[in-house]
Amino acid sequence: MPSTPEVLAEFPLRRPDGITPPPLFAELRNGPPRRVRLPYGSEPWLLTRHADVRAALAHPGLSADSRDPALPRVSPLPPGPSQVSFLRMDDPDHGRLRRTVTPEFTHRRIQQLRPAIRATAERLFDELPGRTQPADFIEAVALPLPALVIAGILGVPSEDLDFFSGKCATIASTVDSPEEIGAAYAAMSAYLDRLVTAKEEDPGEDLLGRVIRRHLTAGTLDHGELVAVAQLLIAAGLDTTSNMIGLACADASAPPGAVRHATRRP
Repeated sequence: MPSTPEVLAEFPLRRPDGITPPPLFAELRNGPPRRVRLPYGSEPWLLTRHADVRAALAHPGLSADSRDPALPRVSPLPPGPSQVSFLRMDDPDHGRLRRTVTPEFTHRRIQQLRPAIRATAERLFDELPGRTQPADFIEAVALPLPALVIAGILGVPSEDLDFFSGKCATIASTVDSPEEIGAAYAAMSAYLDRLVTAKEEDPGEDLLGRVIRRHLTAGTLDHGELVAVAQLLIAAGLDTTSNMIGLACADASAPPGAVRHATRRP
């Protein structure tokens, strides 16, 4: 008698609301590895136990190289030419590129960013009463705050901030079409290419300028790799941060999709 095909969970798992974790997480947390189905058809193994994850990450057969067409994907690659992030590379390239930005994220360097981040957050909160009410907290604060912080770290000129923040909002969107998100990725990649070119000619005191002086002029990094590093910083700092700000400030008693209030502490 033929066996019944296994029903695979669709991954990423859906939340029942904006705050509550997916119920299946409780079952998966202590369970053995199991296959899941990703949106684009692949069926990789999902590891959830700490020991399994440690063993897999230490195994020489595990690869993160996104140039491998067999690599499972949660989302499609953006259209057009794109530099590969070092998160999607294996050593030795992964280690070499990661070391170019490690000094930029020491405890001391992060503490130096705190006043500017606080000032930006307070400005966005102060502007909330002037927006059409009820204000969309995600649009007004959770998305622009990390985008503006990243812009400051990269040294984006003030005249480009509207463009930069707008493209970041589209890239992080859950409602825009794949075509719109892909176009925003392409526009941002082209912009970062131009920004790096300008900073190669006149490095400033921002992250890109410092990396150019330390590595590009020494030949340990090339132009395309630096553009990819900038793309990674946007991807790493935007989506997770904006989502966490939204979750942290959401009121569980509010209707789905609404944020009733957010309190700014002194």
